Amino acid sequence: MLGLDFKTMVVMATLLTFCMSGLLIFMRFHGIRGPEYWAAGNLSISFAMMFVMFHYDDIQHWVSLILSLMVFGQSVRLLGIRRYTGQKVRYYFPFVMVCGLLLLDVFTLGFFRSQPLTVFVNSMGIVFLHLASGGLLYQFSIKPARAPAERITCQITAVIFFTMAVLMAYRGISALFADGPILDHPMGWQPNVLTLLVGSMLQMLVTFGLVMMVSFRKSSELEQYAHYDALTGILNRRGLEEAARRLASFGRRNDSGLVMLLLDIDLFKHINDRWGHPVGDEVLRQLTRQIKTQTREEDVLARYGGEEFCLLLPGSTEQEGIQCAERIRQSVESLRIVQGPVTLQFTVSVGITCARLAGYDFRSLLASADAALYAAKKAGRNQGVAYSSLSGLNLQAA
Repeated sequence: MLGLDFKTMVVMATLLTFCMSGLLIFMRFHGIRGPEYWAAGNLSISFAMMFVMFHYDDIQHWVSLILSLMVFGQSVRLLGIRRYTGQKVRYYFPFVMVCGLLLLDVFTLGFFRSQPLTVFVNSMGIVFLHLASGGLLYQFSIKPARAPAERITCQITAVIFFTMAVLMAYRGISALFADGPILDHPMGWQPNVLTLLVGSMLQMLVTFGLVMMVSFRKSSELEQYAHYDALTGILNRRGLEEAARRLASFGRRNDSGLVMLLLDIDLFKHINDRWGHPVGDEVLRQLTRQIKTQTREEDVLARYGGEEFCLLLPGSTEQEGIQCAERIRQSVESLRIVQGPVTLQFTVSVGITCARLAGYDFRSLLASADAALYAAKKAGRNQGVAYSSLSGLNLQAA
């Protein structure tokens, strides 16, 4: 009964891994690279596990095939992780790993005539693959650009890979202290049984972790599409509002100040009408680049709508906002855009406001910045106007 329960658990875990591999194949069609390798690797590992179960009593005749399938699957899965993390994929790697371990088996069995040494070498090869997989995922997870949910899932999956490495290391070290020809009756050796049972469960958990990683990445991409402007690559209005609420909350708690700059391209309609929308689009992209050269990493830039851009400067004073606006204005004024036979210049007008005058509410900040921008336009364009100059208040303390 115990043997039946053991087999049932391994078969069920293998079947679940097999089914989740189908999900990975499906996810590949959503434009994410890597899952197709994981699916292929899981299928190879699943076939190896099923061979163990169907040839449980005469498994010694299938050891080389099972090892080849297992190592090939782990190697292909490592390629998938490299692809997922944006690294170069070497397609010959799985074949090198399989051939290398099989040659080592021939050497250890033929020269040393040592089955324990053969098991140790094979186990260490798989340990290397697990450590490499876990290490790549962990390095990838600590990159700040990744979404929090994806980072956490990568770290959990990396821990499972490390756990599998420890399990295989236990198998390899145990083999060195084993008595007798353990490959003649592999399932009579307790560390083999334990490795197979626990390993099948961990394989299932790894596959589940890989599925969740892809799901969270896709969710993050969809969220990015909802919060970012496709033309310029910066935040859109929705993303700006969320960022403004976050910065306003931080500013209130720490009394650190918040400055908003509202920028508008002067006579942008004339550019579109005269040179066409492709040139107008390039003007928007170039303006985005120019603004970024004059801002800090913590500043938040968004395309508010049309030719209007909004820049949030956390922890800044109104005077610092005025200086930033002037740097941007001068940078844009000196810019030359060449589009085929067309060479053009453009300017921007800027409205400047700060939370200590207008309040931390996003709508209040926007209304005051818009009033200042209107004043800059009315005064002749190509200049910045602070809201404090309209209100007649002195913000020396700001």
